[in-house]
Amino acid sequence: MERRDELELAVVGLLHTLDEKEVPLVDLVPEDRLEEVGGRDPAESVRLVLELSDPSDPVERLWLARLAVDVLRKGRGRVGGNAADALLQRVVSPVAAGREESAARALRSIVERLEPGAPLTQDVFDELQEAFGDALEIRGAASDVQVLLSGDAGALATLFLELATNDLSCASSIHQVEVEGELRDVIFVEVDVCTNKSFDSCKRSIDPTRWPDANPLFRSVDVLSVAATSGADWAGVIKERVGPGLNGKVYETNLSVTYLEREGMAITAFDLAPGPPAGGGKVTVDRGFLSLTEEGTHRRIRTLKVYRIEDLVTEPSWICPLWSSQLALAGWWDA
Repeated sequence: MERRDELELAVVGLLHTLDEKEVPLVDLVPEDRLEEVGGRDPAESVRLVLELSDPSDPVERLWLARLAVDVLRKGRGRVGGNAADALLQRVVSPVAAGREESAARALRSIVERLEPGAPLTQDVFDELQEAFGDALEIRGAASDVQVLLSGDAGALATLFLELATNDLSCASSIHQVEVEGELRDVIFVEVDVCTNKSFDSCKRSIDPTRWPDANPLFRSVDVLSVAATSGADWAGVIKERVGPGLNGKVYETNLSVTYLEREGMAITAFDLAPGPPAGGGKVTVDRGFLSLTEEGTHRRIRTLKVYRIEDLVTEPSWICPLWSSQLALAGWWDA
């Protein structure tokens, strides 16, 4: 298997351990690897993640950060005492060369003392500044409405603050709708999260034409037609190519989209476009919205999506973790 495939198996295996076997392996791991991955020693999974990961890749950086936080908060007894430190030093290495240990200690301290919903105090920003030095630029103070983190370490520092303090809410369920004259199961997922990033930075991931910039799973978005424009607002039809999914496939879909922008708000609504389906018609339901709202002390991002992909089966208990990761990528990618 390719490096990325082996890394994904190691990440899934480690999550399987950290979540006390509640994360299912069926549909995520090839049948001939189920016993191996499910029975792998956690220390070996950590070793593989460290060996195979590329922390300069935004997706793999997210995996490393999430694993480090999960190990600190619920897995030290099952994974080993130094696993979190090793993961933290790995994830900071591209932006903290020569000071990996001090940067990792700072992130560990922040994660251990902050809880979801906790306010960000000035000592947190001071600790980050000391840890990352010139690689991190902090504009503003904890007493301000917004604090902007930029520089080489800006995206990583923001990512850890988000993971430490923002309790992401997700709900998913299976419903039935009529597809080509027959009732078929569809996946309904709704994700709601607050972010410390600026409104303008988050807004870029709401506009459909910027989705490839915001999320690496979007291979491309092409505007096929524009029906109406007014200032920043527009409506039209796009062709998106997204993947690979859990089955390794890339899906092509034509969507009717409407993007609206107002002061403190941006939203995109989408649905399958009328006419012949793209990509062989594998995506038979795809509708919902993605929104951003300025709420003063933070920005709120919500997504609601109803979809059905004919040749992709997702274990129900994995729907929210997968979509939560996608929303996280959209929020942090374009930092």
